Amino acid sequence: MKFTSILLITLGFLILPFFAIQCFGQSGDFPVPKNTGDPEQFGVHIQRTMALLENSTPEQQNTVRILFYGQSITEGDWWKIVRDDLKERYPNANLIIENRALGGYASQILIKTAETDLYPFQPDLLIFHVYGSNHAYKNIIRRVRERTTSEILIQSDHYSAYHDLNEERNPENLDQDDWAQWWNYVFLPEIAERYDATLTAQRDLWREYLIDYNLEPQALLSDNVHTNDHGNFLMAELLKPHLVYRPDLDIERAKNPFNNEWVQTLPADDIRTSDSDSITFSFIGNRIDLIAEPEGTGEIDIRINNRKPSQFPELYGFTRATPYPDSKWPLITLVQSKAPLELETWTVTLHDISDDGSEFWFELHGSETGFDGSGNSNDRFVSNSERIVIDPEDWNIQRSMEVFGGELHDGFEIKWDVAPYFKDRVSFSATSNPAIENVQTVAKGLSSGEHVVTLTGPGIDSLKAVRVYNPPLLNK
Repeated sequence: MKFTSILLITLGFLILPFFAIQCFGQSGDFPVPKNTGDPEQFGVHIQRTMALLENSTPEQQNTVRILFYGQSITEGDWWKIVRDDLKERYPNANLIIENRALGGYASQILIKTAETDLYPFQPDLLIFHVYGSNHAYKNIIRRVRERTTSEILIQSDHYSAYHDLNEERNPENLDQDDWAQWWNYVFLPEIAERYDATLTAQRDLWREYLIDYNLEPQALLSDNVHTNDHGNFLMAELLKPHLVYRPDLDIERAKNPFNNEWVQTLPADDIRTSDSDSITFSFIGNRIDLIAEPEGTGEIDIRINNRKPSQFPELYGFTRATPYPDSKWPLITLVQSKAPLELETWTVTLHDISDDGSEFWFELHGSETGFDGSGNSNDRFVSNSERIVIDPEDWNIQRSMEVFGGELHDGFEIKWDVAPYFKDRVSFSATSNPAIENVQTVAKGLSSGEHVVTLTGPGIDSLKAVRVYNPPLLNK
């Protein structure tokens, strides 16, 4: 399979200017799809999320975190239609919905930005679509299963102007030479099955819609691939039916969203002896939430395996680097580290930038570390402290200049922060809305294995419960 040529074509039409703001049409503007899929498949692997939404009441407003992630297709305004529909259908839920998609970022690039965008968000539901490398795609999904307890909804591709409605769709007759068909009818179904994800039948249903209303693919597109108002409407209409509560499926995570094979909630009264001024418990997983009573106050100190959470190197990460001017594209797609981090802001200062951005020199400073080395963009950079590592392919300056135009001047600064995925001490105060859990995450991203947690301080008298998370592939 000549993947490189396929990739170049894919990237070519994705990085063309799609970045203009779109407006989506109202549902009455376009004919509704006659077929939205097999109802028996709706919501099959996302029932914990849907149970949290369905069971939200004015007295118990469950917090549900939903992330839309991918590239320019996911940036289309269809996601706002889905978001608004969820808010209308579940007004009692405490919905936290974000879209962190990056147009033009195929899977082999998105796998890098996922380190800052996806896994730290810790969604309850990931809605995902991306083109690119099948290997990178698989690794993104696998890492979701290794690092989070998120449920996953995968979208198959819609029809672009490049696709033939009469294409071969029988998986038995497809291989990677038929890239788009193989991707949608072989690869994506295999990924969905392997990682217990919901896969929409969007491609087949899109085709049906075009045939039902005698439309060419272009009728739903603003260019050769991106959706227009009509396409946004259809994409939303084909996704919304999957966001449904299905008690008939008898799924354990739906019957008890807070106590199942992925998530366990430990009542404080069950893990604290009456005469103790501390709480000690053990768990297997990578995330710990402390939940106080709505009116709870006071401080709690946290120790994990007799160490402060801040002493675990895996509980540090990075934020997105500074974007190219007038874009969302981070100028460094992936920052790595070989040594333990501390909380600080890092700054790269550029100089001697070539006209096309293909080569430049830079200096690195940390707000706590100080000067930490200098280098050339064509060489692998390891800072003096080894806290910062940047590979040549992870600079995104030349590509940004090609796509967006403009230039960067000598002295331009690229910044990013060290992000703490921990709290050594939490301070609780009474909530303004007692229907929403009074919760604080004290660790997310712990390595696999059993952990012993000790809580001390006056705030434990206000503690209602501890919730721990064990991703399904954390220990695999």
